[in-house]
Amino acid sequence: MLSLQGATPPAAMSGDFAGSAASLHKQQLGEQLFSDRALSAKGDLACIDCHRPDHGWSDPLIRKGRNAPSLFGVAHRRLWSWDGSKTDLEVQLLAPLIDPQEMANKDIDSLLRKLSADKDYAAAFRSVYGSVAVKAHHVGDALRAFISRLDEPSRFDRFTNGERDILTDHELMGMRVFFDKAGCGTCHSGPLLSDDGFHNLGLSAFGEPSQDLGRYNITGNEDDVGRFRTPSLRHVSRTAPYMHTGHFKTLESVVNFYMRGGGDVWLRNETEANEPLRRAAARISPHIRPLDLEDDEREALIAFLHTL
Repeated sequence: MLSLQGATPPAAMSGDFAGSAASLHKQQLGEQLFSDRALSAKGDLACIDCHRPDHGWSDPLIRKGRNAPSLFGVAHRRLWSWDGSKTDLEVQLLAPLIDPQEMANKDIDSLLRKLSADKDYAAAFRSVYGSVAVKAHHVGDALRAFISRLDEPSRFDRFTNGERDILTDHELMGMRVFFDKAGCGTCHSGPLLSDDGFHNLGLSAFGEPSQDLGRYNITGNEDDVGRFRTPSLRHVSRTAPYMHTGHFKTLESVVNFYMRGGGDVWLRNETEANEPLRRAAARISPHIRPLDLEDDEREALIAFLHTL
């Protein structure tokens, strides 16, 4: 029997965006910060430039390093960034402001001085937080308030909430493939359609210039080589490109990747086979296996992904 594995969206994703006047003002301040290029050192980059609303609050381009993840459901995660390096959402939200490859402020204090010196921002922060001095917590909290309300109900949400006629027979077939035959729900389940865990799909590019060892860079544990956080699939049809590398531009190419059984890290000779990190990188998650899907099943699965 088909199981949706706890896929019902939490209340904060239900589309009920009502709140107090104070919380609304905080969200509006967060939206202003999110959209303001003046927050970057050169005045040429805002959060919204890499997390675009017309692309599911993600970035259609690969700029430098890893693919910018979607912000749908981000406030409901327990760890942030592809390798789980951030354990506090406010810390994650402030990090791009001082990252030299992103908004490139010298430090957070220099940005706070800039905001405090701006009469409009100073008044807005004082109205929301009752403080003359703009603090890092205020910036992070306002950004959190804004991004916490970005999600919206999907057709699949409506299905899990009782609208059984909202999905077509073709999409329902794809749902059965997703949760049963393909086993996608093993890692993509729950309200976020993510287990919030870390898995090795064979995309570490081990030994190449673009090598990225993922979770291992944080833990130093060999078992974590090549492991990256399971992304949420909420509104996934709007958040291309896919994977931490941005390898794939379409859902069709993602499904084809999984049908092949994921990526590869070759052990081409005995020397390579004896390298602990390379050997670890070659250990693909046991959940990843070639998928024996018929053409109609593959097409139905892709159609279902468009409902999430």
